[in-house]
Amino acid sequence: MKTSKRLKVTILILVIILITIVSFLGVYNVASFKNDNLIKSYQVGMELEGKKVVRLKVDDTVNEVIYDSEGNKVDKKEEGKEYTTAQEPVNSEESLNKENYKKAKEIIEERINFLEVQEYKLRFNEENGIIEIEMNNDELTNYVISAILQKGDFKMVDDETKETLMDSSSVKKARVVYNTTEAGTTVAYVDIEFNKEGTKKLEEISNIYVKTTEQVVNDEGVAEDKTVEKNVTVKIDDNEIISQSFGEPLKNGHLYISIGQGTTTNEELQRYALQASIYASIIQTGNIPVVYDIEQNDYILTNINENIIPTVAIIFLIVEAIIFVVTFKAKGIIASVLQIGFVSLLLLVLKYTNVCITMEGLFAIVLASIINVAFIYKVFKKNDSQKSVNENLIDFINKSVPILIIAIIFCFVKGVAISSFGMTLFWGYVVSLLYNIVFTKGILKNI
Repeated sequence: MKTSKRLKVTILILVIILITIVSFLGVYNVASFKNDNLIKSYQVGMELEGKKVVRLKVDDTVNEVIYDSEGNKVDKKEEGKEYTTAQEPVNSEESLNKENYKKAKEIIEERINFLEVQEYKLRFNEENGIIEIEMNNDELTNYVISAILQKGDFKMVDDETKETLMDSSSVKKARVVYNTTEAGTTVAYVDIEFNKEGTKKLEEISNIYVKTTEQVVNDEGVAEDKTVEKNVTVKIDDNEIISQSFGEPLKNGHLYISIGQGTTTNEELQRYALQASIYASIIQTGNIPVVYDIEQNDYILTNINENIIPTVAIIFLIVEAIIFVVTFKAKGIIASVLQIGFVSLLLLVLKYTNVCITMEGLFAIVLASIINVAFIYKVFKKNDSQKSVNENLIDFINKSVPILIIAIIFCFVKGVAISSFGMTLFWGYVVSLLYNIVFTKGILKNI
């Protein structure tokens, strides 16, 4: 019986040691040239990673515009024709006012939120319209900058006459959707949903801009069929997204625009999805009344980095181990091992649940660690270990319900700092409960 108990305790302790090694040291692919760590990295906030600072100013560029004899803008002059030129600012003087600056700031913030930027800070000067944005420097950053710099003039135009058929006033909302084809590839789409008037107009357009077959007489006098395609072009500002005709009437008020090609790789799909998100964010939020230009685009390093997470954990584990050994002597070593295993497992869980750890999240790790120390301390104070674990688990659940409720509420707060605290504390509670049922109870039962 004693041998069986020793074996169970040994196995549990070895598992704890394994979890600790994986959590703090990682698992490396020795076959890889770079010896890559197979364990995920922490997802951290700006304070722990560094930040991108983008400063936007109202564009004061003045362009030379060319007009033909009929007063139409042209790209370049042709010989034998008369033209006039004029100096025109990108932003007219009438548009440079506080109301437009404020509206521009609101739209830019809407686009940032639409693109689901986890953490950002926005500062705004309503006197001169300057906007300064701080955000994480990751693969999403350049897409966000691209989205907020575009004015966002959405139009559907006749491909030949360039007549505007619909604009952003007809749009109800836009989003990104996906579809898997019979070939097994996945396609990202921008789904543009139109309002009531736009739905009617879209149906009319889809009935007009179609492929038709006409019978014509060729040079040899023989009648033959010829396919005639009448296209509509979807544009944002001066950038063409797609030019197409319609195969059937669109009666449900939705226009689906495919972005890129169908793919089976996550990397390509993510790239197409990000591009689709840019288009959707611009179409959804409408025109920015003022054109902006980048005045500053810098990456600012932080004095601390994600290494502070395991460093803080190790410091607290050393302090807790000293307290346990001083209090419980030899049994304090077992208590210390249990606490090390809990912290190690919590850090692993935070990596794989993609919790964005900010300084507030780091504080939640410390708080969860202290709560678990209090639990282990109470268990080791009792004589009957098995009964003590059961009693304290029930007591832990009863007394920690308010903490769990607060953590869950904080998880859904919009600010990343508070949500980081809430999510970290929530996983700390879950891991503590399950860990103590499996490891603390399992070890003390067999000692």
